[in-house]
Amino acid sequence: MQMCRRLGGAFVWLRAEPRMADMGAFLTSLESAFRNAFPKYDLPALASQDIAFPVDYLRRLIAAGGRGNRITVVLDDLHVLPAEAAVHQALADAVSDDTGDIRVVLVSREAQHPAWLRLNAIGKAMVVDFDMLKLNETEADELISAFDGDCSRWSAPELVRASGGWMLGACLLLQSAMSRADDAADRLAPDSTDLLDLIVHELVEPLSEPDRIMLCRAARLPNLPVRIVAHALNLPRGDKRLARLADRLLFVERDGSDRLQIHDLLKAALHHHYSDLVDAAKTAELGSRAGQALLENGDVGEGLLLLSASGAWDALRDAIAEYAPSLGEQGELGVILAALEPMPEAELETSLALRYWYGESLLGVNPAKACEVLSAALDAVQQCHQQELLIPIWTALIDSIWFKWTDLHLLDDLIVMLPQLTQLARRLGPRSEASLARGAFVAMLLRRPDHPDFPFWEQCNLDFYFQTLPRHETIRRGIQLMFRYCYCEGHRWKAAQVRTRLNQVFDEELAPAVDICARHFVAAEFLSIFDASGDETFRAMESGIEANAKHQQQFFDGALLNAALYKALTLEDRDRTRRYLTMLSVRVGPQAPPPYVAFHQHFIAWDHWLSGEYDAALAVILGAHRAGERIGMALFPVLYGNAVAAVLQSLERRREALAWLRRARRAAARQNSPLLVFLSGLRGAFLALKSINPDRAQPYLRTALAAGATMRFYLHAWTSRAEMAELMRFAILNNIETDYANELIRVLGLAGEIPSEADGARIQIVSLGRFDVLEGSISRLTSGKLPRSPIALAVHLIAAGQDGESSEALADRLWPELDATAARKRMKSTVYRLRQMIGISEAIVTQGGRIALDPDHVSIDAWDLMALATAPGWTAEARYTEALRLYRGPFVYHYADDTGLIAYEHKLEEAAINACTAFVRSLSVSGDWPRALRVSREGLERLGFRETLYDLATEAAEHLGVELDADALEADARAGDQA
Repeated sequence: MQMCRRLGGAFVWLRAEPRMADMGAFLTSLESAFRNAFPKYDLPALASQDIAFPVDYLRRLIAAGGRGNRITVVLDDLHVLPAEAAVHQALADAVSDDTGDIRVVLVSREAQHPAWLRLNAIGKAMVVDFDMLKLNETEADELISAFDGDCSRWSAPELVRASGGWMLGACLLLQSAMSRADDAADRLAPDSTDLLDLIVHELVEPLSEPDRIMLCRAARLPNLPVRIVAHALNLPRGDKRLARLADRLLFVERDGSDRLQIHDLLKAALHHHYSDLVDAAKTAELGSRAGQALLENGDVGEGLLLLSASGAWDALRDAIAEYAPSLGEQGELGVILAALEPMPEAELETSLALRYWYGESLLGVNPAKACEVLSAALDAVQQCHQQELLIPIWTALIDSIWFKWTDLHLLDDLIVMLPQLTQLARRLGPRSEASLARGAFVAMLLRRPDHPDFPFWEQCNLDFYFQTLPRHETIRRGIQLMFRYCYCEGHRWKAAQVRTRLNQVFDEELAPAVDICARHFVAAEFLSIFDASGDETFRAMESGIEANAKHQQQFFDGALLNAALYKALTLEDRDRTRRYLTMLSVRVGPQAPPPYVAFHQHFIAWDHWLSGEYDAALAVILGAHRAGERIGMALFPVLYGNAVAAVLQSLERRREALAWLRRARRAAARQNSPLLVFLSGLRGAFLALKSINPDRAQPYLRTALAAGATMRFYLHAWTSRAEMAELMRFAILNNIETDYANELIRVLGLAGEIPSEADGARIQIVSLGRFDVLEGSISRLTSGKLPRSPIALAVHLIAAGQDGESSEALADRLWPELDATAARKRMKSTVYRLRQMIGISEAIVTQGGRIALDPDHVSIDAWDLMALATAPGWTAEARYTEALRLYRGPFVYHYADDTGLIAYEHKLEEAAINACTAFVRSLSVSGDWPRALRVSREGLERLGFRETLYDLATEAAEHLGVELDADALEADARAGDQA
């Protein structure tokens, strides 16, 4: 007390007891101590998940109690807690993180725990150990002088030595007739039974029988206010015997808060000599009476804990029935969990209310166990017809299934119960109707958003959300509504209203950690759909990850990264994407929730798809789709089905893509989701745009952009930026939501993806892998028999480059058997036929006796590949991707029947191979061996066998510790050569 007064400010005092080695008991007792010290302060409620993650709760409790002022926390008798108790480290971490003016005074007879050493170094902890408290010679001399009676036989040094430094031991020596024997110090050792005998002989035996019994019973109780102990001992009101005993008996006193303090040595002596005076049944009775007195006095947490610690299960059952509803409304489920966790299962089974509250308090800590407890409780409540508990248990069971997030099919049977529960809720009143509305909304949101009654339950839940409810209940509803209005529906305006209300009721100082972190996730979720640039989304994700680490809620990291990856991949920010994928992969371990595994597979597939690795993308996205179906969430098959359709289209498996898309679009329409309609409509439009009848894209695009324009979506998952640009250009040309289409081009920066009018009008000549002349995506070579002479001339002109070649040289190579006059006539007619085949006469330039193709009017894949080989500003990956897009096979020199063109084919082939090997080497240098192996294999399959690529593939396989099937790989490569 003197030290606290010297430090100044408010102080919180807690005397440790062995039961506080349990984290729930410690947090409940500490919260009670804070509430006693700061009765007018609004302190954070103890949620059940706070017991699992105590550091964050302790931070918030200390901050709420201090409020910027100096605060001292005194932990007395800390030595009774075992060294392995997690309490030490948790409280030390919380205090060291606190930026306020807090000091901790540790009173302990043992050496301080290592966790506190850091606090000593920074001046936040003061250790009061036995060396500081033990008697010195000056104090002994004062004690001898002040003591009544004949103390002449004692000198100060002798008293210090004989008492072993124990102040109470010295008092006992002076008070007793004990001689100054040389073995006095040994007899006063704390573990000596002689000391216990001396205490009993000098202090306890002189008491009257009633006082001795009263003292033995009081010693079985924790440190409680005198009036509570008196009530437990069944003393009449106004009886002063206990107070008088505390005033006159050594080892017993009342502290400044009028709590009865009985020294551990006296408790040990009483237990050693009078254990038969108070049996287990009497101890339980005393604990029950004291606990009930605490409850009546308003100290609910301590009262429930004392009933639990005393094994007073009948009294605890009655107390839970009375106090749990108000604790639940305050968010104090951690107090309930701490009280019920020690209760034997047989006792829990005696009461449905106990089973319900136990399951409810487990939700934030162990949802799987909560689901098990609540499932059994639901079966039991239906059999015994306790209707007032049916709806609360039903709703809590829905929460446990969602939190467990492994098998949402379990919700189907609960949805079937709704008609029966609706009638029951009307009879029971608004509280039951509110609980039912939330449960029905969540169950249908996850499993049956296409249910005909879902709009009704959604509106009911929304109405209750805007009513006055307990804060934690409002926050829970808000988070669930935001999930619906963001990813499931994409309703910007409803999401904005819910978010505004959430911000109004949210108090970060008092909210449980799980709500704080869920709020960060909700913000990132909202922004990923409606933030155009992505900057706010990425900031929200990063601040959320930081908050999760601070509050020990890394469970939410996956949801945050899910939101950020949607935006990064939509923007095709590949560096950021891979950084976030790495962060997500770290969090996808054996214990990760199944949805996180599906998230990871989904985004890896998307990244493969953007890289042109379509086979790999298909394998991974099908795995994500299967995982989504196993989980049973209605949203996953739509999102992932749309992704499968995108990959299949890229693989030119159009019929299969249409089948997947059809299922996704129908589900999106049934779920009444503008976002899903928008995303699936974009994919349908692009499938139609690339068909033989591009105008069929119009109805798809009208539906998609109508949904998008209403909500102003800026997320186009699984529609690439190039595809999006082409679709928006098509929409503008066909007068489809032109304002929104122009807005998307502007805010998403799609203008650079749209080819200019001149580029769009240019004819494309394909000379790698096959020969073709394309206008747009349509071939101009419609005849069954290809015109051989114009094609041969085109092949020679391509190999000649932009400068072209002389007419005479071309004629000699094309028609060596003709004379000069006939060759000139044949050349003139062939040039004419080539112009007709291309469709633009300006594409063939004849000037100064030379013939050339004009790159301003025609684009040629071979020229583009050669230019790519030396073009600056390309990353290795981008150059490789573009090279494989252009190089569809060898140069078509065989059309010209001229082996002299083989050298040009070798140059083209070398350009493609160099792009591939450069990319593989960059991956090897960065240590990305799996991808290096995959890319080198792809190069061998596409470009044919090359020793350099084969060596790179072998090197990557050796680093990965896998065997490279050399024969199969070489056979595939040789097959590629022949193709």
